[in-house]
Amino acid sequence: RPKPVITPAGVAALAGHRGAHRLQVLDLTNNELDNDAARALARSPYLDGLKRLDLLRGNDRIRGKVWSQVVERFGADVV
Repeated sequence: RPKPVITPAGVAALAGHRGAHRLQVLDLTNNELDNDAARALARSPYLDGLKRLDLLRGNDRIRGKVWSQVVERFGADVV
């Protein structure tokens, strides 16, 4: 399994940065991310342009209601 390259805090910083509005693809697979990271993505005011978000694989600690929030925000076809 690949080593993580970004932490939950890094994801939160990215999601909170206004420059993130330019992102169209975001691959966060295999980073062992948790609900805090996923929540930051779902609540970000800057990620409306995402056409693809790879998050599910390798981030087994994202669960339940928070995963539902991510899917609701970005759509099942995106995540």
